[in-house]
Amino acid sequence: MKTQVQSGKLDIGVVKRGNMKNVCNNCSWSWDIESDDDKPYLCHKCGYDNKLGRFDMVSFNRWKSLNDIKDFIKETLKEKGLL
Repeated sequence: MKTQVQSGKLDIGVVKRGNMKNVCNNCSWSWDIESDDDKPYLCHKCGYDNKLGRFDMVSFNRWKSLNDIKDFIKETLKEKGLL
């Protein structure tokens, strides 16, 4: 059973079996909301923030940079046989 979660007029996600899932209002990308995410409604595909109702490119670029670094470290550790 799915229940729409709404904040004002913005659809900010879908609750399904106790897990929070969000769908971007701009590009329809969907993702699970993680409890430690400081921007849980920010689409990691296009940079649109459902809660703000606008693009947040500063937060999107910050998130992308941090994840690019994490991916680089993982790849390097795998190449060295350390992961």
